[in-house]
Amino acid sequence: MEAKKPLFSRKRFLGFLLGSSVLLTGVGLYHRLTGYPALSWQGKVLKPWEAAVLIAGMEVVLPSLSFQMSLTVAENVDRFLTSFLPSQLGEIHALFFAIEHLTFLSFYPQRLSRLSLEQRDRVLQNLANSSGPLKLCYQAFRDFCFLGYYQDPSTWKNLHYLGPLIQRIPPKTFSYRDLLATTQHPKALVAS
Repeated sequence: MEAKKPLFSRKRFLGFLLGSSVLLTGVGLYHRLTGYPALSWQGKVLKPWEAAVLIAGMEVVLPSLSFQMSLTVAENVDRFLTSFLPSQLGEIHALFFAIEHLTFLSFYPQRLSRLSLEQRDRVLQNLANSSGPLKLCYQAFRDFCFLGYYQDPSTWKNLHYLGPLIQRIPPKTFSYRDLLATTQHPKALVAS
């Protein structure tokens, strides 16, 4: 007679644990990486989820902004990033991914854009108070928020900034020949 195999052997139990952990990891990743709010986002560099992360962080860094102004700031950041090299853009995308998903360091299982305002503030303060690369991530993210904010001329009044002192010269109204025609030749200066 053959011996009956036990219903719960060590091999079956370990297989069950492995299978369920893979399943839970997949569900967790799906939950963390999907379900972003629908934005009317037409960015050239930032993906819609990155714009959502930027807006969620701006509510902490620049708390007095309206949602429409937050979208404008995100568009300003996106426009600024169009001049970056592809290798630099990879680092920028990694920065937004880190800011969005490093919430577990503050003991929150959700990503940054799903947290309440107080929780987001706590997460970003923890990053700001940390050292090394985590602090640099926070500082870069904060600087992007300020950069996008102060690119908007409506914010200049708060700084008592009147705008650029040199007005842009419209194209095709100025040429080097025009400049030479208005100056005296060095030989003419010596003769007088």
